[in-house]
Amino acid sequence: MKKILSFIIFTLLVFSCGRSNHSLDSYFPESQGVWQKAGGVKYYTPDNLYDYINGEAELYHAYDFQKLATVMYLKDGKDDSTFVVDLYDMGTPLNAFGVYSNYRYPQYKFDQIGAEAVISDFGLRFLKDRFMVEIKADDTSESTQTDAKNLALAIADRIVGNAFFPEEVDLLSPFNQKEFTARYISEGMLNLDFLPGGLEASYEINGEELTGFVVFQPTSAKMNAQLQAIQTAYKKLGYHTFEVSEGDQFSIGVQTKYEGVVLVGAVKGFLVGVRDCESMGTSYILLEQLKSHLMVDGN
Repeated sequence: MKKILSFIIFTLLVFSCGRSNHSLDSYFPESQGVWQKAGGVKYYTPDNLYDYINGEAELYHAYDFQKLATVMYLKDGKDDSTFVVDLYDMGTPLNAFGVYSNYRYPQYKFDQIGAEAVISDFGLRFLKDRFMVEIKADDTSESTQTDAKNLALAIADRIVGNAFFPEEVDLLSPFNQKEFTARYISEGMLNLDFLPGGLEASYEINGEELTGFVVFQPTSAKMNAQLQAIQTAYKKLGYHTFEVSEGDQFSIGVQTKYEGVVLVGAVKGFLVGVRDCESMGTSYILLEQLKSHLMVDGN
């Protein structure tokens, strides 16, 4: 009865809310194996995403969410087993990666669907170009998981675009980087509101785990001002900071209570830094590694 009610509600919503954009309809096959599409595709916009994922809508809005297309599939045309497929258009590959990376942890299972897929007992998420797709199942059987993967592959094949991570992810040094830890933060790196967004990943050096990050900057001229603002922010929190001169640039450092050593420097149009390590020596090793990588590979 619960499944029947869920299906009725889903179907009514499709017809009551209408479709704001049909451009993504072709990404959903009419059928995949024993699974058939039930009804039409429903669309959500930034104005009403809260109606669908109230608890998570703010996460998607932080990455400039554009629209959501969602549809239900029934097994053998019956409502005993269902898949709900949510396709999020995030506008750019970087924003799609940003949302996807919030669900990406090293201990999870992964597969090669699109750029990458995270697999769970009740479905999966995958990334391709500017889209993140989630398939939600209602049971954990091996056959259902196999069918979910096959449906995901069929949808990924229909999506036009690159099946790779956005090129910005390459700004992070791959050396000593722990697999599946790279993330894109849309704004407020280091939890400082005045900083823009950037990339971060976990690294392991000398048996210690720490976080390396790159902050996107609009101009090189603004980098020193941002470094000074970071220094001022930590001073206001009661921390003692220090500077290391590097020609006409400098790095700032601070030993914090909750983030260990924080080091931030500037190179080639980016702020680059390290946090979450108690060892100053190891932190410097990663900082120099990140800087060297940007000098060679940064845009």
